[in-house]
Amino acid sequence: MKLMKVSILVLLFLLSLLSMQDIILMVGFSMYPTVGPLAIGLCRDETIKEGDIIAFRYMNHSITHRVISIQGNTIVTKGDHNDFYEVIDRKDVKCKVVWYLSLIPPESVEKLYKKMGGK
Repeated sequence: MKLMKVSILVLLFLLSLLSMQDIILMVGFSMYPTVGPLAIGLCRDETIKEGDIIAFRYMNHSITHRVISIQGNTIVTKGDHNDFYEVIDRKDVKCKVVWYLSLIPPESVEKLYKKMGGK
């Protein structure tokens, strides 16, 4: 299993170099269960629309959430697991996540989530 994940990481790195896409690391439960609490993603600078997953800057942090609505330069985002929204400016968007791989198996995520007080 470890060899497979290392191989995937190497492949992603090479793919990133060849396709000029960025690789991002996603950490946290805000996009759970869509994206696990530890995941890598490929990002592109392309047009975003409602429903897309984007990476953006918010209060000096890098965040990955889903686009809920877009009105001009204002974008409303929300983590799939969150109860609250973030309103950001289009200039704070880093990229659109076009592919991701959760690095923790779903059954391990469930155990971890329950240990942290989730239901």
